[in-house]
Amino acid sequence: DSQTDYREAGQEGEKKIYFTPLTRATDKEFQNLFVQISAETKPKKEKITIKGREIKVPRAANGAAMFDFKGLCGKPLAAEDYLALANKYHSLFLSDVSVMEQSKRNELKRFILLIDCFYEAGGLVVITAQAPISEIYTGHDHQFELKRTISRLHEMQTQNYLSTHEEKMASWA
Repeated sequence: DSQTDYREAGQEGEKKIYFTPLTRATDKEFQNLFVQISAETKPKKEKITIKGREIKVPRAANGAAMFDFKGLCGKPLAAEDYLALANKYHSLFLSDVSVMEQSKRNELKRFILLIDCFYEAGGLVVITAQAPISEIYTGHDHQFELKRTISRLHEMQTQNYLSTHEEKMASWA
């Protein structure tokens, strides 16, 4: 219940993982970061099967996976699906996150769940979005959960989080 969000403290050395608005320039930065994090490994398509359900991964390379928002949060996926992704990939690249209205609250809940799963696993989520994270949802439900998600995305950009993530990436090599 503290008024201070300690995950946002100490932003020195912060690296950009949230790119907005959706432009060629932000897409280029996003794509370049994927190449860097995947150690310039050629991406390929992969599949993950969870309890008979198949998740198609459009691009994967060296522990990093790339999806578009509709392909990952616009489908009826659950926590175990996102946990399986977080256990298989140390970095998730999520493109084209659009502003969500109240009618898109299911997509918002999946987005929040996805971030939670990667955060708890010590993973990294890199995003391109139509608007700043604080403006990504215009509905009134789930504000508490969204605030926590925003905080977690801020923390994922800190030097402390990134150094822990880099250690995890090194263990994958």
